[in-house]
Amino acid sequence: MDINLFKYTTKKTLTFGFAGAVGALVGSGCTELFLTAESGGLGGTILHVAIWTGIISLGIAIALLTTQNLYLKKAAFSKSILSAGFRGVLTGGIAGGIAQIVFFYTANISESVEIISRVFCWGIFGLGTGWGISKFVPNYPQKTAMIAGFLGGVIGGAAFRFSFNFLPEAGSRLLGVAIVGFFIGLMISYIEELFREAWLTVVWGKDEKTSISLGAKPIVLGSSSEADIYLPKEKGFPPITAIIKINNSKVVIDNKINNQSTELRNGSKISLGSIEIIISTK
Repeated sequence: MDINLFKYTTKKTLTFGFAGAVGALVGSGCTELFLTAESGGLGGTILHVAIWTGIISLGIAIALLTTQNLYLKKAAFSKSILSAGFRGVLTGGIAGGIAQIVFFYTANISESVEIISRVFCWGIFGLGTGWGISKFVPNYPQKTAMIAGFLGGVIGGAAFRFSFNFLPEAGSRLLGVAIVGFFIGLMISYIEELFREAWLTVVWGKDEKTSISLGAKPIVLGSSSEADIYLPKEKGFPPITAIIKINNSKVVIDNKINNQSTELRNGSKISLGSIEIIISTK
């Protein structure tokens, strides 16, 4: 497996990275403006941090899902955004609360332990956010998403901690969460490229292509707003036109118009009006 990440640094990967950073910044900015000061005691601090990380995760989840919808030529906002937003708040809040408990009991041991603890706790926050995001990206491996989120959190936490020397605390937090969001978004594209065994390339027109990974989750094609690959309703495509899936290590398309199933091979092409879909396998 080629792990040269520079090979996969494309407009797509950078777009997802910056989308994650913007979502994190918007979420963190909202907390800076509207979240009241934490109440005394461990319980109040945990609740304060859980709300803060939950809102940041909400921002990242909505930004990445909206970017993904636009990338796949779907409506920017869909019902799945509500589910993604709820899951982002829940997983981010739980991860942030756990991280704060760990930090509370380790931060006062020594300065070096405080630094390690803070960075590690940001990693916990990133891990929870990455896990939540993996739930709505088609065939995005959860374990790898959690690792990517953890690494993003560690890097963001390190930037937060060491920026104390030249930035106010609020500025350090914004820098840290932006890095977390950027790396989580960036890794979505990297992981798709590195670990996928089969994928679809959708050719929308001249020099306009998008790709989507195949895996455990079948890929739905149709005019439904919840379809993974949107086909225009005005061109006569039904809500569920076809389903492409991996069945017994073979790529199969179930055509819902004529109720026929066909095995697809590497290089197979499917024409749907002006749209062409190319099957690729490793």
